[in-house]
Amino acid sequence: EDGRLYLYLAGASVNGEEVPEDVMVGFKGTNIVEDLNRDPEFQKLLENVESVTIENGVVTVVPSGSAAVEEAPAEAEVDEAA
Repeated sequence: EDGRLYLYLAGASVNGEEVPEDVMVGFKGTNIVEDLNRDPEFQKLLENVESVTIENGVVTVVPSGSAAVEEAPAEAEVDEAA
């Protein structure tokens, strides 16, 4: 609504195990993509996006001025060696 992206974690799991609440407390209430909002190139990309939602593990992106929808699974792989 204000041209910025907001992403907050409601919960997380690693290898099928829930991340403990004492770890999650550091993320809850924090926009985990705030640094992206300061990137002019990312802001330019967002100008072409009407909305982004994540429901039931599916990311839905609606481009500005279009009813078209792109969907992709909302899964991320974690490189445990990193």
